[in-house]
Amino acid sequence: MRRLRPDPASPPVGTISAESRAARIAYTIRAAAAAGIATALWQGLELTHGIWLAISAIVVLQPRRGETWAKGVNRVVGTVIGAAVATSCAAVLPANAFTVAGAVAVTILLCWSSGRLHDPMPLAALTTVLVFTFDRQEHALAAGFWRCAEIIGGVGIGLVLTAIPFPGE
Repeated sequence: MRRLRPDPASPPVGTISAESRAARIAYTIRAAAAAGIATALWQGLELTHGIWLAISAIVVLQPRRGETWAKGVNRVVGTVIGAAVATSCAAVLPANAFTVAGAVAVTILLCWSSGRLHDPMPLAALTTVLVFTFDRQEHALAAGFWRCAEIIGGVGIGLVLTAIPFPGE
């Protein structure tokens, strides 16, 4: 039987030390607050795809506050790139598997070619696919705008919560 190994992207066990018990509690409170605030906004504003508001608010949060800011910036950059490529493609091409695959390829190539956008690349590709989830009644431009707004709004919630200091952090 294979042993499960820790995710290399996760902080090594023990790197959030005993002195940072406060950091663990702060992270837990921030994640719970992010989920609650994002869900309240999503439901209150009756957003069709508001789940991305909540997902983004939670995903951007990291146990270390500085890492949250870096992840937030990457998520916003990736979202904007992915939405721009997908919206452009969806506006002129049929929404089918070939168009989605081509849009994802263009998005990834744009990120690679910049030499600086490797971290936001997976998020850019994800956003590219999300733009194509628009309903038949929803225009591609509207879909691109709303996916951007939902994801960036969620990131904003996470960043605002990260800016609130907790005692002992």
